[in-house]
Amino acid sequence: MEFRSLKRKAHTIDLKIEVIDKYEEGKNTTRELAYHYNVPQSCISKWVNNGKKLRREALKDRKRAKTEGYSQYSEVEKHVVQWFISARSMGIALSAESIQLQAFKLRGN
Repeated sequence: MEFRSLKRKAHTIDLKIEVIDKYEEGKNTTRELAYHYNVPQSCISKWVNNGKKLRREALKDRKRAKTEGYSQYSEVEKHVVQWFISARSMGIALSAESIQLQAFKLRGN
């Protein structure tokens, strides 16, 4: 059994969950999965051992993805970013409180 190129690369959490599911079905060994997905067997073993943690991360990512890009105050955010860049280009130090205050001012509170 010869592996194709085994260069280092990042794998998506969805791929990791897919591999874990196939392993847990009991039809494939880590060696078979490693060959099929062209991933080192040690990675497959780590994914399987960290299955619960990976599933929690996948759930968090999906929750985050549902809300990402739907900001209620997107116009305020744009103006705060412009204000921030302008202030920093003038050498003004900004605290978290001053940024928050500017956002409230721009929002109208």
